[in-house]
Amino acid sequence: MTRGAPRRDGKRGKHRAHDASTRHLLTPLGNQSAAIEPSPPAVSELRCRRRTTSAKAAEQAPRRYVPSVTPEQTRASAPAVAGWPRRILRSEGAVLLAAAVAAYFTWLDEPWWLVPLLLFAPDLFMAGYAQSRRTGAWLYNFAHSYPAPATLGAVALVVGKPFWQGMALVWLARIGMDRALGYGLKYETDFKDTHLGRIGV
Repeated sequence: MTRGAPRRDGKRGKHRAHDASTRHLLTPLGNQSAAIEPSPPAVSELRCRRRTTSAKAAEQAPRRYVPSVTPEQTRASAPAVAGWPRRILRSEGAVLLAAAVAAYFTWLDEPWWLVPLLLFAPDLFMAGYAQSRRTGAWLYNFAHSYPAPATLGAVALVVGKPFWQGMALVWLARIGMDRALGYGLKYETDFKDTHLGRIGV
């Protein structure tokens, strides 16, 4: 029994030495694998990189030059009739005013007070300027152009409605009066810019 004891201790010693040598060999491999495999970047780091890249791209992008336009330049860009053509258009308005009033009192048996009452009715369409200059100009031009009253007069003539015929004639008379005074169709640039020139100039 005393002889076997050292042998057992020798085997245990050999096993311990073998385990120690194995650990020594495995440890560098584990460290190398840990060093070779990179850790994935965090989400916040990726977002930071994207923001930096977009900021650099925005700085390098060429900036568009937007020239400033003064009100005088905007008004000057609104074309207007001048010279003899303007005088002819204003004279045509005066002729239309006289013809519409004469037709109202000659052909129709409607009360005279409807003329001053309805003469300024198209001005109600200027309420569109409370919304915007574009809306106001569109509504004003609709009420101060020939197609709308001409259509109303034609329909009233077909169906036989003298009152609506009188409204159409007074409407045409109002348009003729505005043309004779130099109040043309409006542009969107300004209320005073018309196709007959700027009002008050």
